[in-house]
Amino acid sequence: MSITGIKAIAGMTVDNRNPAATIEQKNDPQTIEVENIPGLGEVTVRWIVQGNAKYTIAVDSRKGGLVSKGK
Repeated sequence: MSITGIKAIAGMTVDNRNPAATIEQKNDPQTIEVENIPGLGEVTVRWIVQGNAKYTIAVDSRKGGLVSKGK
C-alpha cells in the first residue's frame, strides 16, 4: 500500500482488534508492506503526513491487482 502526492512522516499498520496498537514501518513510510490481505477481510494502515496537498492511496496485490483512490 502506498501514498503519493504528499510527504509521509510515518507509516504504520493498525491491529484491527485494538486500534490504539500500531506497528510502525521505519523504512520508506510512503510504502507500507503488508504480508497478506485475507479474503473478505481487511487491513488497516495509518499515515502521518506533512502538508495539505492532494494525495493518492494505492493497493497493489499479486492476486487482486492495482486499485487507487485520490483525494
